[in-house]
This record gives sequence, structure tokens and C-alpha cells, in this order.
Amino acid sequence: MNIRFFYFLLFSLFLLNLTSCQKQIVKDDEEVWKTVERRTRTWKERDKNDQLEIYHSEFRRWAGETLHNKKTFLNNWDLIDTRINDMQIERIELQFFNNDNLNIAHYRITEKLEWIGKDFQEDDFKISTG
Repeated sequence: MNIRFFYFLLFSLFLLNLTSCQKQIVKDDEEVWKTVERRTRTWKERDKNDQLEIYHSEFRRWAGETLHNKKTFLNNWDLIDTRINDMQIERIELQFFNNDNLNIAHYRITEKLEWIGKDFQEDDFKISTG
């Protein structure tokens, strides 16, 4: 076999593998951002069931001194006294940890809220309806 042909074949296989890996990275990237956007949309629309479908079955989160799981995290969903009028996502960065099958999305959300609860005042802090 000609040595040039062998190098050409090796180089071609390398490029084919590289292209395949890049396509997978783009696909993973799109999937992560779709999840972030779905989480944001379901939060804005107050769709508790769709919101909970996004969370991992072993989800945990601290709220004050209480460790919540997927079932208890959104218990007070209906008690939230705000309406989200606008929500913008600023994508910052994605991190992929393939060995652990873990992806982390870094992003910033800006929300415009309307207070729909009763007027509230505590010390110098005051919120009025609207």
C-alpha cells in the first residue's frame, strides 16, 4: 500500500471523526438551551406540572434552612404574589462533563414583574399592588 494513500486515509478518518464530534456538541448545546428556555417559559406561564418535569428525580435545593426535594420545592407555587410580564435570557456559557453525563448552563435572567398581592411593608421596604 502506498504510504501517501495510508496517510490520506488516516487523515480522512480523523476529519470524519472530528466532524461527527462537532455535530454532537452542537446537538447537546441546543438541547441544554432548549431545557433552559423551557424552564423559563414554564416559570413565566406558572405551569407547575411542566416545570416539575424538567427537574431531575433526585433534585435537592436549600431554601433557608430547609432542604427541599422535587416534591416539596414548589409547594407554595400558588402563593407567589407576582406576575411575570417579561423575561429575557442572556446566555453566558455551557460546560460539558461527559464522564458524569452532566451539563451546566450559565445564564442570566432579567424579569419584569408586577406585584399582584396585597400591599406589603416591612421596615423601609414597601411593595404596592401593580
